[in-house]
Amino acid sequence: MLKLALTGSISTIMQNILLTVFFVILARVYQPVEFAQYLTGNSLYQLFAALSTLGLGQWFSREILQQDNSLLLMQKYFKVQLLLGIVVYLLSGLAVFLLYRTYPLSVVCLLCCSNIMVDNWIDAFKNLNVATENQKRNFSILLIDAFVRCLLAGMLLIAPVNVMWLCLVLLGVRLSTLVLFYRYGGFNSKWLADILKARITFFNIRELVLKNFYFAVIGGISVVYWRSGNIVVSKLLEPIDLAYFEIAFKVFVLFQVFPLIFSSVVFPKFVANIRDGDRSGLFSLYRNTYLLYLGFGICAYTFVYLLADTFVPLAFGKTYTYAAHYVKIMLLVILFFPTAFLQANLLVALGRERDDMVINLVTLVVYGLSILMGFQYARSLEVIVYSIVFSWILFHLIQDIYLLRAGFTDIRSMLVSNALILGWIFTLYFSERLFSKIYLSVFLGIALGAVLISGRNRIRNMFG
Repeated sequence: MLKLALTGSISTIMQNILLTVFFVILARVYQPVEFAQYLTGNSLYQLFAALSTLGLGQWFSREILQQDNSLLLMQKYFKVQLLLGIVVYLLSGLAVFLLYRTYPLSVVCLLCCSNIMVDNWIDAFKNLNVATENQKRNFSILLIDAFVRCLLAGMLLIAPVNVMWLCLVLLGVRLSTLVLFYRYGGFNSKWLADILKARITFFNIRELVLKNFYFAVIGGISVVYWRSGNIVVSKLLEPIDLAYFEIAFKVFVLFQVFPLIFSSVVFPKFVANIRDGDRSGLFSLYRNTYLLYLGFGICAYTFVYLLADTFVPLAFGKTYTYAAHYVKIMLLVILFFPTAFLQANLLVALGRERDDMVINLVTLVVYGLSILMGFQYARSLEVIVYSIVFSWILFHLIQDIYLLRAGFTDIRSMLVSNALILGWIFTLYFSERLFSKIYLSVFLGIALGAVLISGRNRIRNMFG
C-alpha cells in the first residue's frame, strides 16, 4: 500500500510538472487574446466534464467488488458514462451558443468541449483500474498523456499554430489516451459491442444519481466554484484578466499537490480509526495532521509572497508580470485550503457527507454574492479573487463550528490557529517594508526550517 501510494505521488507530481510546463509554454507562445480563447474553452470544458460524471466513480469502485455479476455492472456503468457524455456535450454546445457566438471563440469552445465524451470513458477506465487494483496502469497512461502534451507545447515553440488547430490536436491526444486504456485493459470488439447493447433506462440512471447525490453535488460544486470565475472573467473583463486569473489559479494548484497526496494516506486512517472505535487515535491523528497542514500553508504562502514578483514573469514572460499581484492574493487561500480539506475528509469519514455538501453550497452562494456585490462598486479581477479568499475563510469557519460541536476542536484552538495566520500575514506585510526581501527570505526560511525540524518526530510518529 505504501509503495503504491509513493508511486501515485511521484506520478501525480510529474504530471503536474509536465502540465505546468505545457501551460507556461502556451502563455509564452500565444498573445493574450488567443491565450484567453483557449482558457475560456478549456474552462467551459472542465466545468461540463465534471458535471457529466455525476460522481458515479466512487459508487462503481465500491459496487463492483460487492456484485456477483460484475461484468454486467461494468457494461451498464460504461453505457451510462457514454450516454451522459453525449447529453452533457450537447448541453455544453447550447451553452457555447448562448455565451460565445463570436468566431473563432465559439469554435475553440466546441472543440474543447468535445473532450467531454472521451473523458467520460477515460474516467470509467480509471475507476475500473482502481476497483481491480490496477492503479499503476492509470499512473503510466496519464503520465504518457501529460508528456505528449508537454512535447506538443515544445513543438509550438518551433512551429506555432492557431488556437483552433491546437484544440483539435489536443482532442486527438485525448483520443489516443482512451485507446491506450482500451488496449492495455485487454478489451476487444465483443466487449465494446456488449456495452453498446447493454440495456439502460432513465430510471436506472435516476436511481444511480440519487444513491450518489451528495458526492455528485460536492464534486460539481467544487468545479463550478473554480471554473465559474473563468466564465465571469471571460464575459465581463479583458482577455489579459483571464490570463492573470488562470496563472494565479495554476500556481495555487501546484501548492495543492502536497495536501491532496498526503490526504490520500490520512483519509483511510480516519476510516480505520472510526471503524475500530479508536476516538483518541482519531483525534490525535487529526490534530497532528492539522498542525502539519497549517505549517505547510504558512510556508507556501511565505514563499509566494516573497518570490512571486520574481518567478511569475520569469516563468510566464514579461507580458504577465502583473499576474504576480493576483498570485499573491490567490495564495492567501493556501493558508486555509490544506486544513479545510483535512476537515472535509474528517466529516466524510464520520459519515457526514450531507453536512459537507451544505457547507460547500453555502460557500458557493457566498462566493457568487460577493462577486455581484463587489461588481456594484468596481468591475475588476480583484473583486473575484478577494471573493474567493473571503469564501474560503467562511468555509473554514463553518467547518470549525461543525467540528466544535462534534468535539474535535475547541474555541481556544480555533482562535490560536486563526490568530497565527493573521499574525503571520501582518508580519510579512510590515517586515517587507522594513527589510530587504533577500534578508527577510533568509531569516524566515531559517525560522520555518527550525519549526519543521523541531516537529519532525511528531510527523514521523503520525504514521508509525
